[in-house]
Amino acid sequence: MVGVGLGAVGALGFAAYEIFPHVHHRVQQFLSESDTGYQAGLALKAFAHGGLTGVGPGAGTVKYRIPDVHSDYIFAVAVRSSA
Repeated sequence: MVGVGLGAVGALGFAAYEIFPHVHHRVQQFLSESDTGYQAGLALKAFAHGGLTGVGPGAGTVKYRIPDVHSDYIFAVAVRSSA
């Protein structure tokens, strides 16, 4: 029964990949090493700029540029701001 469910989820996922262009684009971005996308690219820049210790509480500015930072990329803000 579990195998049938997993097979159905896999088939639906593949169908979505083939039918919907935005799903295809997102999967390709995830699999690509060079094309990170807008949000992921900004998050990687935040990690690189903050370094090991961050820039200090309240000093990070990435939270103003990453969309949905309060939910999707909260770790980028936390790492950048930690001191």
